Formats: sequence, structure tokens, C-alpha cells
Amino acid sequence: PHPFDRYRRSAVRRAVLERIIGLVDALEVFNARMLIAQDNDLARQMAEALEMNGQKQRALLLAAKVYDLGKFAIPQSILHAPRELTPAEKQVVMGHVNTAVQDILRAHKIFVPILSFVKFHHERWDGSGYPWHLKKDEIPVEAMILGILDVYRALATDRPYRPRLAAEQARTEIQAGRGRLFDAELADAFFRMLDKAQFD
Repeated sequence: PHPFDRYRRSAVRRAVLERIIGLVDALEVFNARMLIAQDNDLARQMAEALEMNGQKQRALLLAAKVYDLGKFAIPQSILHAPRELTPAEKQVVMGHVNTAVQDILRAHKIFVPILSFVKFHHERWDGSGYPWHLKKDEIPVEAMILGILDVYRALATDRPYRPRLAAEQARTEIQAGRGRLFDAELADAFFRMLDKAQFD
């Protein structure tokens, strides 16, 4: 059996997730519970649009809960800066991926199957992402899905340096990256998901 299944419904899994989410909440880095709920809902809809099997869907949903937890280590002066970040500050932000994997998730067995999803969710189809500049099929599908969802949520959320974009504007930004930043088939599945959600 897949190692994830052993922990799927366990009290251990729930306790670990609550502890990690509580840590971020306590530090008031961002409204962790609200954002995690949004990410989980988007990931579930995306998994359904791609007709993922149960095991893959559960792994994606788990990754959607924890992929951005490394942001707790970013100083709030950078995380909430009302301006464009300096090159040095951007490097600090980029380090949140390694923080999530190395300092938080790797220590817990339940996260081992999804570490690559978290580690590579900022990689991009054309190799312009980080931290390893992977491209195309070098990037796990689940990481690419998280990358699309992460960008969409970021665009549709108020930031210190700009107001949120309307849903249609955020969609246009994802469309502009189709086949360049994002795998075309996954982007199309994302658009189908949005269309379905609009008419449900």
C-alpha cells in the first residue's frame, strides 16, 4: 500500500496538521486556516476536473494544506512589505520552500510522499521557476497543479502593495502563462474547473 494510506484517517495525521497550522496562526504570519481551506477547496475541484483516483487526490489535498507553511519563517517586514521586494528580500522569500520541506515536513512520515509536490510548486513549465529551474515533465504533476492554484489565489487576494484582482482578471493572468509558465493541459483543466464552479 502507498505510505500515505496508512495515515490517511489517523489521529496522528490530524494532530500533526493542527500543530503545524496552529504554529503559523500563533505567529500571525497570515490567516492560515482561511487560506488552507481555500487551497484545499481549489485542489479538490482541480483533482475532480482531472479525474484523479482517490489515492492521488488525497495526496494532493494533503499537499494543499501544507505547501506554503515555510512562509512562517519569513520576517513580516518582508511578507507584508507595501512595495516591490529587493533582490535580497526575494531570496529570503524563495527560501520558504526549503524551510517547509527541510525544517517542518520531512520530520513527519505522513508528509514524505508529498515532499516533492511542496518542494517544486514554484517551478515553471519553461524553467523560469525556483529553486531548481526544473522544466516540463521534470516537475511533478501535483507540484504544477499547486503552482497554478498558488498563483491564482495570490492574484485574487489583497496584498500590501496591490488590491486583489477580479476573478476574470486572475484567470486572464493564468491564461497568459498557459504553455509557458504552466502546462497547457493543466491550465485547461483549471479553466474547466472555474467554469464548472461558476455554473454549479
